[in-house]
Amino acid sequence: MNGPKVPFFTPTFQGHTKNILVRKLNYAHVSWLYHDFPLSSRIDPFHFPFPSGVVLSAISLSCTRRADPIESIELAQNSYMKAANGKVISEISTGEKRTYLKLEDIPLFLENLFIVTEDQKFYDHAGVDLSGISRALLINSQNKTIEQGGSTITQQLARNVYLSHDRTYNRKLSELIYAYQIERKKSKPEIMELYLNAIYFSNGAYGIEAASQYYFSKPTGELTKAELAFLAAIPNNPEYYNPLEHFDATKKRQERMLEYESLIKSTIKLDLSTPVDLYPDYVTYVHQELKNLVASSEGLYKSLQSTDVTIRKSAETELEKRSKSF
Repeated sequence: MNGPKVPFFTPTFQGHTKNILVRKLNYAHVSWLYHDFPLSSRIDPFHFPFPSGVVLSAISLSCTRRADPIESIELAQNSYMKAANGKVISEISTGEKRTYLKLEDIPLFLENLFIVTEDQKFYDHAGVDLSGISRALLINSQNKTIEQGGSTITQQLARNVYLSHDRTYNRKLSELIYAYQIERKKSKPEIMELYLNAIYFSNGAYGIEAASQYYFSKPTGELTKAELAFLAAIPNNPEYYNPLEHFDATKKRQERMLEYESLIKSTIKLDLSTPVDLYPDYVTYVHQELKNLVASSEGLYKSLQSTDVTIRKSAETELEKRSKSF
């Protein structure tokens, strides 16, 4: 829908005024962005306290009304190939190793640990903690870098599901909008469940169950509190707190997160699991047969045999995508 052109606005930046031009933002989106927020948590997009000198340009708000359906957030999970006797012979993932857990199967201790360390106002805000954002913006302005994000658990979920991890203000604005939409459609327990299954624990492990199985070779429900806290230390910075490369740094953060000395002194011993792949040649054959069936049922054979490299590559990409969805 085309609306009137968005004019220049003059937001206030800590005592300074800067002209700011918001492009690709039609009137309908401006109206929704402002008026859909409840008064208690309204954000004025044109008086948002960005550091002096920052210009928002070419912002795409396709993530608002036309966003992916918030009601049906689905996270990719591992698939397993089993023998006739039920034994797993191959573990298949699409690049994200994940086994989904319901919230009731996740220890309350872990949930509370993330609330204390990541988002203490989780049950009070509507997706955005304005005080946290203001604090992060002040620190970023002082350091002239984007070092802190002030993201709530809901914002982190939005980032993991819909966005990249680029440290830009455009991404941050999209994150705020997605978070607000998620809060409108999902309950707090649903958001927490999705969050604990979506976040990255380094080394290809997504979600608490995949992390538990990978680092300790046992299900989440069997972890000690010290082990749960050790895993909870990773998502804050999966590269820096990668236990395989920076074990001591991960352990120190775990200790900062715990308040009981007995847990702090608990020894953490990793017991890494390896992917199940008992019969690789047979599994490869089954994968190829699956691709042949998908290519036949989806009408991709002709494109796969095309002499046009572009068409063939496109068909191969589509075949890989559709095969993984089975």
